[in-house]
Amino acid sequence: MCGIAAIWKQDSNNNKESILKAAKSMHHRGPNGIGVWINDDIGISLGHSRLSINDIEGGKQPMISSNNEIVIVVNGEFYDHREIRKSFLEEGYIFQSKSDSEIIIPLYMKYGTNCLKHLHGEFAFILFDLRNNTIFAARDRFGIKPLFYTIYKKGLYIASECKAFYSIGIPFYWSINGIYSCEIYMHSEDHSIFDNIKSIKPGHYILYNSINFEETCYWDVNYNRSKLNDISTQDIKNELRIKLVKSISRRLDTDSPVACYLSGGIDSSLITKLVSSIIGSNSKLETFTLSFDDPVYDEKNLANILVTQTNNITSNIINITNNLITDNFIDTVWSCENPIFNCASVAKYVLSNEVKNRGFKVVLTGEGADEVFGGYFSFREDVLTNTKSDIINSLKNNDQVSNGIYFTDTNILDTDISKFNKFIKKLIGYTPSQLKNAISRAYLFSDFKTDMFNLNDFLLFIKKYFMNSNKIKALNNLEILNKSLYIWQKSIFPYITLLQLGDRVEMANSIEARLPFLDVDVVEYTEIIPTHMKINGEIEKYILREVGRDILPDAIWKKRKHPFLSPCLIKKGESLYNLFGDYINSNLLRENPLYDTKKVREKFDSISKSNNNSAVESIFLHIVSTLIIQEKFRIN
Repeated sequence: MCGIAAIWKQDSNNNKESILKAAKSMHHRGPNGIGVWINDDIGISLGHSRLSINDIEGGKQPMISSNNEIVIVVNGEFYDHREIRKSFLEEGYIFQSKSDSEIIIPLYMKYGTNCLKHLHGEFAFILFDLRNNTIFAARDRFGIKPLFYTIYKKGLYIASECKAFYSIGIPFYWSINGIYSCEIYMHSEDHSIFDNIKSIKPGHYILYNSINFEETCYWDVNYNRSKLNDISTQDIKNELRIKLVKSISRRLDTDSPVACYLSGGIDSSLITKLVSSIIGSNSKLETFTLSFDDPVYDEKNLANILVTQTNNITSNIINITNNLITDNFIDTVWSCENPIFNCASVAKYVLSNEVKNRGFKVVLTGEGADEVFGGYFSFREDVLTNTKSDIINSLKNNDQVSNGIYFTDTNILDTDISKFNKFIKKLIGYTPSQLKNAISRAYLFSDFKTDMFNLNDFLLFIKKYFMNSNKIKALNNLEILNKSLYIWQKSIFPYITLLQLGDRVEMANSIEARLPFLDVDVVEYTEIIPTHMKINGEIEKYILREVGRDILPDAIWKKRKHPFLSPCLIKKGESLYNLFGDYINSNLLRENPLYDTKKVREKFDSISKSNNNSAVESIFLHIVSTLIIQEKFRIN
């Protein structure tokens, strides 16, 4: 919905200039207005760049409580706000607007930090309490909306994007662990690729009063709850559908028109079909679908099946070409502020721009279903490895896509890491497929590193990652599938799916995505669904398929999972190859401390002489992305 920022630097005399710069740097997140609130006596300022979705005329921010004691800036949406508003009106609270954002003020005044338990939605916010001079800033349960912080020269800075810090002169430095985590997809919860900047963790809040700083977890996935083992599949299916319909209805409550992203998969198709049913046959639903020239990656034909069978859906097909990817590559990386692993991020950037050009601000998407229902190949591999090795071999031969996340070369998992594998198995009970993939990518990246890099650095990084006491506690006594889901949700999910394929490429074009599968009621219900209803033999997302069985075309609800990815696009003589060559042959690579100039250039030259594969392309996407970030943020 917006970009938000806060600066608390008590000895500063240029708060207004700085907070305005920070807010304006995120104009893409909120092109409908800039607002600031400043208290020079305390040295605190809040900034807001607004994307007007609810209460378009009256929802300007920062917002101040009627007693002038609480000030807020909010990014995202709070659902069920009409019911919450009604209850506070009955208690005599006076609202200043009709915006959903304002409900956080009376909730906080009544419940303190426990107000977070009453919030549904995709959100991040910063609240300043003038009664005790305390900043209270929080991020939604899953990390859909970003929020970063840094402490610089005795000041606290908070913002939706790192470029806000850059705009006011804060220097940037590489975080080696942050880069490692991007390379192997084992992101820490407070992930950032910059050494002096951290994310507020998903499901966490911070409190700061100029002396004390503390970060607290207010929500986490809990797979240790009692399962629905004595309830029939039909009853679980019915209840899940009810919760999905309620989740979608929450996200349709807006003062702006809503569209849907539609691929040929079950997730977005199910959301689209349920939306079309909720809005009724007299209303039209616009859908947007990406199309690639490569038929392996193109799903427009499946999407069109759903469109032609539903009389109130209109289709918009966005064709993605090499030139279009090239033209938007740098802007996508600048928007993500992270290295990207696949050109799907650029395709989503192009897609969101087309949605904006068609007059929409809000889209519903299918992200999150794979992460909570067990949709990826690696989850099936983990479940089936100990039971039916013949099925696993079949899946590897016929169903696996060799790309960044799903690439596993078991030949390199030799005795050199046998001790490491024993350590992990002792710690969590097995070696997750995701971890094998991480080690595979560590080996691949080792061919591009400077002499300062040691492969053991990766293994040590992963060891420390899993030795986190909170992670070990959360994984205790879980079934293998739920362990794998938890690890994925706490590493890859917020910083690839929700960042590179979500908020950052959507809000770059002032588009707010809403994710019905990540409604807290839906997710907490999946926690108690038995694991065999998530992965049933070879069938992933089994219970979700059952929900879609009666309303989706057979070709869609029966379709096996295919991750959303772009085909290989680094081809000699074509525009993306030329762009990459410009960066790889520039001084930026020579000045970069992370990668060996000679090795990178030799490897890049070699892929032009052979058929490229997506795993190798993923490496170069990462390296060139890093060089773009280095250039944009002037990292020495």
